[in-house]
Amino acid sequence: MNIQVIKDAMDALMMQRSSLDQEQGTDNDKIDAAQKELDKLEVLLEPNGLAERLYTAYCAAVGGKAYDGRPLPAWQEFRADPTKRVQSDAWVVVARAVAA
Repeated sequence: MNIQVIKDAMDALMMQRSSLDQEQGTDNDKIDAAQKELDKLEVLLEPNGLAERLYTAYCAAVGGKAYDGRPLPAWQEFRADPTKRVQSDAWVVVARAVAA
């Protein structure tokens, strides 16, 4: 199973949810639970996406600057920098923990 299969399944759930809401005003607890499980599965299979979102949010929250005033790099640059590997790997660990 790849990440695109998961994303397609999530999109299908959202479309189903929308149509059910419009037709019946139905209770969506089962769809919400299924989507949460798909979200967890997505992160387990491809945690870099969530790690990137978390890192990007962190960068925005601190004004895009490191503690020493230097600009924080974009995720792709940060992840590719071998001198930042420990830190970028830590963001992936955080993403997995958030999803668990």
